[in-house]
Amino acid sequence: MIRRGARYYLRRRVPLDLLAVYGKKEVVKALGTADYAEAKKRLASEWVALDKEFDEQRARLARPADSEAEPQAESPLAKYRQGRSKPRTILQTIVDANKRLNAGIEQSPRSSGPVTDTVRKLLTWDQLVDKWAAERTPTTKTRKDHASVAKLFQSMVGTPPSAVSKTDVLSFKDKLLEKGTSSANLKTKLSRLKTLGSGLIARTGR
Repeated sequence: MIRRGARYYLRRRVPLDLLAVYGKKEVVKALGTADYAEAKKRLASEWVALDKEFDEQRARLARPADSEAEPQAESPLAKYRQGRSKPRTILQTIVDANKRLNAGIEQSPRSSGPVTDTVRKLLTWDQLVDKWAAERTPTTKTRKDHASVAKLFQSMVGTPPSAVSKTDVLSFKDKLLEKGTSSANLKTKLSRLKTLGSGLIARTGR
């Protein structure tokens, strides 16, 4: 178990025989609490759940290719490994959120409703950061860092969350490079922008 900020997480090594399945050496999962005693309880149950998941993955690997067993729903990881889905890029994250937001505007009635209200409340980056922080409860520093990137994006590009395009994100990246931003710092800023974009997708529907 590890602690990041005020929250606790499960961290467990992936068994050697499953490294090819998971594509990473460790599994890190939020325990959803900042209380140490509660985190220990949740850790135990999550550990057992991971044991079961590992066993299921081994069974899948051992299953013959021509098995007549009932097909099971593929996990996102399996789809990714088969090339049916690709990891989201920062551009895709922000732009997809924008598409869903615009779709909500087009489909909502003239009168005020849930979607309309959401759209109105997501007109500014400050409001988006506030909602993201309320849902994710990040540390004070993490919230400040993400708010700083949102403010920087607003000052450099000027596009609100509901209208961000690929061109806007590329423009933001180019302007950061023009200012002499290092590769590591650039990657961090874009990652934070992606996090806020993911939060926007979660609120506008998938």
